[in-house]
Amino acid sequence: MPKSSTIDDAISFAEAVLAADPKKGFRVEHAYKYFSGASNKNHLIDASKENQIIFTGPGKARVIEMLDSNLDKRSGLFPQHNSVGNFPEQFEINPSQKLSRFQGLSTANLLEDKGFFNTTAILTKRKLSLIQNQFANLSPLCFEEMMCISSDAKQRDFNVWACCDDNAEIVIAYMNPYLEVVQFFQSYRFNESGQIIDVKHVVCETGIPIVLNQTMIDCYGNHRNIAHVGVTGSKVNSFYNSLERFDDGSLVWTSSDYKFGKNETGSAVLLDDGSIKLLEGSNLELAQFSARNLGAEAIDPKTLKWKGEYSIEGCISEDEDKYITRREYKAQVRKKVNQIIDGACIPGLSPIFLINI
Repeated sequence: MPKSSTIDDAISFAEAVLAADPKKGFRVEHAYKYFSGASNKNHLIDASKENQIIFTGPGKARVIEMLDSNLDKRSGLFPQHNSVGNFPEQFEINPSQKLSRFQGLSTANLLEDKGFFNTTAILTKRKLSLIQNQFANLSPLCFEEMMCISSDAKQRDFNVWACCDDNAEIVIAYMNPYLEVVQFFQSYRFNESGQIIDVKHVVCETGIPIVLNQTMIDCYGNHRNIAHVGVTGSKVNSFYNSLERFDDGSLVWTSSDYKFGKNETGSAVLLDDGSIKLLEGSNLELAQFSARNLGAEAIDPKTLKWKGEYSIEGCISEDEDKYITRREYKAQVRKKVNQIIDGACIPGLSPIFLINI
């Protein structure tokens, strides 16, 4: 009785594997060609595009698109710092944060005076690895220095200071065990379902807070990664500022004014084509100031110099803008903002230390 072709093929394949030279290996090819070619009409993927096939499980594969930061600025140097997805239609205006609430808390005594209590937090190696992925912009050495640990450390128990403020936000202070001053702060907040929706990370230098970055889910469900960059501008326009970048390449600039008891915020977005929009829900003056920072500045047609005021003409796309000065300015804005965001310690929605209060 003749054997089936399937069994014959299996025996032939096994014999070929056994006879193969271990140093050279044995070539195995998929019966179906993924990429197009001159002699292959049955293709799955166009080889002219920058695609790759990755293995996702036994007998499973999928295509992914590769973005090169030299060709497509959306990828950035560290794509995990993009806010996920295209720029949303509904956008919550989130004020730029101040560092004042974290100031004057550099030592254990000062923390205790402000209602913090000392406790122990457990951090397994697996959790530490996940946290390091969130801070992938830091080199392994920088991450170890931030955590005050070495790569071969087996430490699980970490000494931290914690408190819960009036807004139900839990604030954690992590001390540098060698200098005995605060190394960094992290705060987090839950929604009504018990999910973390806001994490702030504050970098300190010898106990003094210098940088604040945030990951949050806003009221519309948008995932937001925000770099708060502090005060910039002249004495008259010394507003607090923050920056965001979304996957489609759009950049959001937010300005907040706290002078003389004010609490006003305005945001503008620089879209991928160079057009600028003031975001709904903003204070108009501050939204225009943010737009000017992105390039919506008036230009004197005679001198070709900046006029120092907001211009609706500066909000048009770069293809439509006749002024090379403004086009070049927007290009520099993209470069600088991407550098700031790529260099920021964006915390993600998983706090380093999770404390039950």
